[in-house]
Amino acid sequence: MFFRDDSCVSENTIKRYYNDYHIHELMGSDWFGIMSLSPKGCVQVDNCHDVNDIGDAYAMDFVHAHAEELQQQDYSYKIFEYSGGYYLVYPIRVNEHGYRIFFLHCRLSSPFEEKNVEWYCLFSEVSYKRLLLDNELIQQRNYMAMVMESTQDIITVLDPNGNTISSNEAADDLLSGKKGSVQCSYLDEHSKARLLQMVEESVATNSKRYLSNAVAEYEGVKHILDLTISPLSNSKGVPRGVVVVGSDITKKQMMEYEFEQLKHYATLGEISLGLSHDVKNPLMNIRSCVTLLKRNGALRESDEELLDTIVGETKRIDDTVGQMLSFGKVAKQNSYTFVNINDILNNCVQILHRQKSYRRVEVRFLPGKPMPHIKAKNSDMQQIFINVMINSLQAITDNGHIDISSFYDSDQKRIHVMISDDGCGISEENMCKLFNPYYSTKPNGTGLGLFMVKRIVEQYHGTIHIKSMKWQETVCTITLPCE
Repeated sequence: MFFRDDSCVSENTIKRYYNDYHIHELMGSDWFGIMSLSPKGCVQVDNCHDVNDIGDAYAMDFVHAHAEELQQQDYSYKIFEYSGGYYLVYPIRVNEHGYRIFFLHCRLSSPFEEKNVEWYCLFSEVSYKRLLLDNELIQQRNYMAMVMESTQDIITVLDPNGNTISSNEAADDLLSGKKGSVQCSYLDEHSKARLLQMVEESVATNSKRYLSNAVAEYEGVKHILDLTISPLSNSKGVPRGVVVVGSDITKKQMMEYEFEQLKHYATLGEISLGLSHDVKNPLMNIRSCVTLLKRNGALRESDEELLDTIVGETKRIDDTVGQMLSFGKVAKQNSYTFVNINDILNNCVQILHRQKSYRRVEVRFLPGKPMPHIKAKNSDMQQIFINVMINSLQAITDNGHIDISSFYDSDQKRIHVMISDDGCGISEENMCKLFNPYYSTKPNGTGLGLFMVKRIVEQYHGTIHIKSMKWQETVCTITLPCE
């Protein structure tokens, strides 16, 4: 027991003694009840049963007359004869205020029989121990209930067939774990099959099993769960079910994904800067050598054309290197600063050009002017636009167009960025799930790209909206406040 509790509800105790145990018949009591006596001699009837309608006065007069004697300690019971009646006192306890609580039986016709008194004392002692045990069980039950409902972790008890026997609120929400429900119906089919297999193995081997990355869908949102399945044994140590304890690791995985993306941007920035410097230096030497050769008036016309080609290609490489340097600087900037959205969009467009691969995709960028700066992290803005642009590119199977435009609404003081494509589009069924975590129609998609985009946009108090018609056009509009 966490703390001693030998209290009882006097009304319930009296009812049990009268209705269930018939103590008054054994003792021949005309009146019996539970009374309390204060250290100053105040008397109170907590609850009683007047078997033969003799009234409370007999009991009250007796206790007042023997108050000093009843305050004494260390007696198992006492029998008194007073004013032609007989009284049996059986002490229960002394409460925290010093009040003595005791049973009192009154009998007016004849004395109590000794064998009945001995039996009554034995019965009362057993009843008191039972009271303590009941109170301990109540405390344990209340403790377990508070633990189960206070934690955000999943706690549920399943039988060997996977049916719910008991569960807390978190399990009800994430597993549909209400008592009597079958096999955690919120889990997807693969996760449910794995869980049932592990329940069977845990019961068969009397050992723990672990289920990682189980997927449950609750109110249209997917959750990733880690579950521990432990055998639950009966009094003979034989497993008769399992306790499933789990946690929702969805937010943790999202944070890890965001952190990994930031690391990738930083790594890519470092590589871009390194490659750019390594290429730019020899490139300058080539241009210098070509310039010196062109000053030689003895060159043939065909040689002049070759040198012009070298100069043109060298300039093209130099422009690409400049873009890589620009991207590297943006990727390395991970603190809040005033940024120009058009500059970031231009960098993202250059990255998109290099991602086109074999696709015949025309990328058109129409920057709006004038464009005020906003306070943001370069890496955040780049993550927003790159994710949306890559989605547009992946929606085009062979050839098509991607249009990127921006403009500043001076009335609302908001920057609008629109990214549209004429790829495969999005069905009406999937539109409502676009920003749900772990939702993806791509074979190897994580389902976190657009979720993270929306999360970052909302961190900057912006909005993102997507409109789409299947196999016609998809338009993503992102707005960001300038204040």
